[in-house]
Amino acid sequence: METKNVDYLVITALDEIAWLFNLRGSDIVYNPVFIAYAVVGLESISLFIDRKKLSSSVESHLKDQSGAGYVIDIYPYNNILNYLQSLYSGDKKNRKTWVRIIY
Repeated sequence: METKNVDYLVITALDEIAWLFNLRGSDIVYNPVFIAYAVVGLESISLFIDRKKLSSSVESHLKDQSGAGYVIDIYPYNNILNYLQSLYSGDKKNRKTWVRIIY
């Protein structure tokens, strides 16, 4: 992302989010995925999910991963739009974000 001057990558594919966080879920029958969004930045990763679906051990697992040079933040699923808007507020209007749309 740095070489392309991209600040954020928005991930919407559920299987990619499950792989990124090494988590499995049961939100969709016969698929080990969960309903979520992820935003990957250069120094942070944000997971947007219904927090009731995360056990304390899963939250602990995610916090333990934060020491690897980035921080994992967990937000409510419905906060994705406000979060994306906040990335471009004030003097941050020149940031670049990639959004991969899955059909």
